Amino acid sequence: MSLMTDSLSGADRPVDPQTRRLVLDLIRAGDTKGANAILDELHAQGLSPKQIAVFRASAALVDGDLTTTAALLQSVGRESGETKLWERLFKEYRQQKAARKAAERESRGAGPALSRATRVAPDALESLGAGLHLTEAGDVMVDRRPDSRSALIVFKGMRTLGGGVLQTSEWLDPYPVNIIYACDLKSVGALDGISSLADSYPGAIERLQALARAWSVERWYALGYSAGGYPAVRYGLDLDARRVMTFSGPTIMTGKPVAVDSRLRGLVEAVMVVAPHMCVDLREVMQARTRLPEVIAYYGEEMPRDARHARNLDGLPGVSLRPLPGPQTHDSARLLKEAGGFRAAIDELLADRL
Repeated sequence: MSLMTDSLSGADRPVDPQTRRLVLDLIRAGDTKGANAILDELHAQGLSPKQIAVFRASAALVDGDLTTTAALLQSVGRESGETKLWERLFKEYRQQKAARKAAERESRGAGPALSRATRVAPDALESLGAGLHLTEAGDVMVDRRPDSRSALIVFKGMRTLGGGVLQTSEWLDPYPVNIIYACDLKSVGALDGISSLADSYPGAIERLQALARAWSVERWYALGYSAGGYPAVRYGLDLDARRVMTFSGPTIMTGKPVAVDSRLRGLVEAVMVVAPHMCVDLREVMQARTRLPEVIAYYGEEMPRDARHARNLDGLPGVSLRPLPGPQTHDSARLLKEAGGFRAAIDELLADRL
């Protein structure tokens, strides 16, 4: 029988405590084959398929099979009768996935785009000289401009934000500002910190503020593409940024993502495990603040879900919605580039840089 359960519906008789302990003891001892054999028998007896799926996920994690682990955990969700075990497995899965991504990046090298970047330890960021620098973990890249008193933090789409290889932007190169490109090895949208900065969101904000003091930065800006739009606004708020610009960025990440945008389901489920208080509606966060950055939100007017996220902020002080005509696409940055307006947009974002 496959490690995957055939069905998660039907009877939900729980596994008795003694058998549960036996299965988990076998998994901890590394005998995943023996554990799965018992789980096959329990499945045949019609015992709780969701509970069995969580046990199989635990065995798959021990075997290093992250694909099966993720599929099983996602199939049952938190409400499996094994909530604490599910949450522990989910955290371990994220940690192993992050470590694997870091190893993969290291094995294939920085690539041509980063060949000029100097590798630095995370605690050396405050003392960086001019030039391009990449942290040892590969999750923070800094284009340091010592003559500038402004800083721009950039969050790209889910592939990069979720731990992918960071790349510079040729569109930003001409601007004499300090630029911080960030991704998240934990794949939770930088909402539980950024590993090279801090292991929590408040810690990441404090570290960025410390960098600002060390670099004599007086003015922050934020830029977010796709899923990166959400952390761009959130970090922009807490860094007291002058201006934030997003391209098709989400603004609603509640605990019930299916009701808002199914594209966010996996991200919201991940954040709910490690930092559930960060799954919020940004409109509500902004309404509670007395100081707000300017927020410029670009989106394709033919993309209903992207339009809904942008319009969620409509009417708030300093918010400017920029719908773009054209074909139905999530890539509103491309629409603006093709229309010849992208350079002007970055000029507007950084217009009053110091």
